[in-house]
Amino acid sequence: MLDTTMTNVAINTIMNDLNSSVDVVQWVTTGYILSLGITVLFTGWASDRFSGKNLYIAGIILFLIGSIFSGIASNIDILIIGRLIQGAGSGIVVSLLSTLIVRAAGGKNLGSLMAIVGLPAVLIPILGPMIGGYIIDQLNWHWIFYVNIPIVAVSIALVIWLMPKFPASKKYGKSFDWIGFLILGGMFSSLILGIVKFSNYGNLSSANVLIPLFIGIDLLVAYVIYAQKFSKH
Repeated sequence: MLDTTMTNVAINTIMNDLNSSVDVVQWVTTGYILSLGITVLFTGWASDRFSGKNLYIAGIILFLIGSIFSGIASNIDILIIGRLIQGAGSGIVVSLLSTLIVRAAGGKNLGSLMAIVGLPAVLIPILGPMIGGYIIDQLNWHWIFYVNIPIVAVSIALVIWLMPKFPASKKYGKSFDWIGFLILGGMFSSLILGIVKFSNYGNLSSANVLIPLFIGIDLLVAYVIYAQKFSKH
C-alpha cells in the first residue's frame, strides 16, 4: 500500500527524469495492477498445492526483486519491468494473507483480526503521499523503491521466525485450469487497457477505448459459459 501510494505521487517526477511520455509512464502504475490481478488468479490454486509459508516468502522475495529493479532503473522500460515483478509479488502476498489468517485463527475472532489487517488500507493512503513527497524532496524518486528493502528484510525474518508452515491442504488437488486462467487473465487485461485508453482519450466513442472494453466483456461472458459447462475444472 505504501509503495503504491508513493509511486502515484512520484509519477510526474519519474516522467520528467526518464524523459517519458504520459502514455508510457502510466504503465508504471497500470502494469503493477495488471500483474497483481493476474497473479491473484494463480495464488488460490497454488495455496492448495504448496506450503502457505513458502508461497508467502516467495511473494515477498518477488516484491523485493521488483523493488530493486525499479530502484536502479535508468530508463522507463526497466522501471515497468520492475513494477510488473513487484505486482506479481504483491498479488501473492495480498491474496494469500486473508486465507492464511483464517486458517491460523481456526474461524475464531475473524472480525477483529480482519479489522487489524485492514488498518494499513486506511492509514497508508493518508501517510503515503507525505512520506513519498518527503523522499522525493530530500532524496530522489529511486528511494521510493529502495525504502522497501529494509521493510522486506524485516518481513522475511519475522515470517521465517513466527509464521506457521501452513502445509498444502490438498496433496493431490486438481490440475491448474489454464483455459479459465487465460480467459480471466485476458478479460482483466482487456478491461484495464480499456480504462487506461479512456483516461487518455477522455471519451467512450474512440475505437481504441471500445475495442478492449468489448473484448473484456466478451471474455467475461465466455468465462461464465465455460464455468457452467465445465464446472469440474
